[in-house]
Amino acid sequence: MTLPAETLKLIQDTARAATMPRIVPELNTDGRSVHVLVAAGEPPRPVVWHGPAAVVLVIDDADRRDRVAFPLTLSERFACLGRLAREKPWHQQAEFIRLLRIDLLVDPLIVMKFRKLDWDQKTEGSGEVRHGRERLGNAIMAQVQGIEELPEDLDISAPVYQQPGERREYLVRCAVEIDVVNRRFALRPVADEIERVIDLAQADIGCRLESLLHDGQGPDVPIYYGHP
Repeated sequence: MTLPAETLKLIQDTARAATMPRIVPELNTDGRSVHVLVAAGEPPRPVVWHGPAAVVLVIDDADRRDRVAFPLTLSERFACLGRLAREKPWHQQAEFIRLLRIDLLVDPLIVMKFRKLDWDQKTEGSGEVRHGRERLGNAIMAQVQGIEELPEDLDISAPVYQQPGERREYLVRCAVEIDVVNRRFALRPVADEIERVIDLAQADIGCRLESLLHDGQGPDVPIYYGHP
C-alpha cells in the first residue's frame, strides 16, 4: 500500500523548500548578480501529522497556519463494519445474505451456506443454549437444519480507506449470531477489532512517511500521530 506518488512528493518537496533560500528572478536584470530571498529569523519548522482523518503537512510548526492535507475517508466496506459494531442490528435471512454478498463481498461459497437453511420449531422439555439452538422457558426449542455448517466467526476482508494508494485490505474478525426463534442473524466485529485495524493502517502510513522524510536527502521532518 502506498500513498499516491504526487502526494508524497508534494509533502517532501514542500517541507524541504520551506528551509531553502529563494532566488528572486524579477530583480536579476543585469546578468551579473543574483538576488536571493532569505527568511529573517528562524527558518520554518515543517512537521507532518497523520491520523484517522488525514495526513497533514504543517509548513511551520511555530504558527501552524499554512497546511497541506491529504484527507482519508473510510471505504464503504469498513464503514459498514463500523456501523455493525456500533448499532448491533439484526437481519432477516434475505437481508443478511445481501449484507454478506453485496455490502461486504464475502466469498460466495460462505454466503451459500446461509441460503440452505431449513427452519424448524418444536416442543421440548429440557434447556439448552448453543450455536443455532435456543430454548425458551425450557419448553420451546427452535432449530435450524444445516446450522452446523455455518461459521461462528467470519474474517471480513476490507480496506480501511478508499483513497487511491490506500486500498490495502485487512481482515476484520466478526462474530455470527443467530436468533433461531425469530429467524434473524447478526454480524458483529469482535470487541476492539475496528480500532485494532485502524491502528494497523495508521502504522503502515507512519512507516511510509518515515522512509520518505527521513531518507538522508534533506533535513528530517518530525512525524506525529494525531492531528495538529
